[in-house]
Amino acid sequence: MLQTLVIDKNYINQKIDVFKAALRDCSQTNQIIVQKYIIHGTPYVFKDDEHKYFDLKHEIATQFNENPECVRMVGSAKLGFSIAPKKLWNSFSEESDIDIAIISKILFEKIWSELYDFNIALMSRTAEGVTKAPEKLYMYTV
Repeated sequence: MLQTLVIDKNYINQKIDVFKAALRDCSQTNQIIVQKYIIHGTPYVFKDDEHKYFDLKHEIATQFNENPECVRMVGSAKLGFSIAPKKLWNSFSEESDIDIAIISKILFEKIWSELYDFNIALMSRTAEGVTKAPEKLYMYTV
């Protein structure tokens, strides 16, 4: 069943104030701030049902043969607001995207190897004067 997220501006403004206070607090290192606010905790979009967050992480992890702990939500969907320079403090909205990161050395090396092999093949095709695009491109949306 699809549910609509109710955007709670007051809640988001409180989270922004807490985050700004952490940035001003010289006793908190950048590393602590990143760990505490960006990596740790239930994302804003799942604030009312963290079990759904686990379900999403599990589904994504399964697709990549990884552990759900390797899957992280980042960005405004995680915080409830953006910390991107051009969108600083903008609240998460219906137009916002959801950014997911998969932290995996094995997956990185696999994709990097495939990209390297593709680039080598592309260079050899170009060297032979082939100008048409390769028939098959591998796209990974992570």
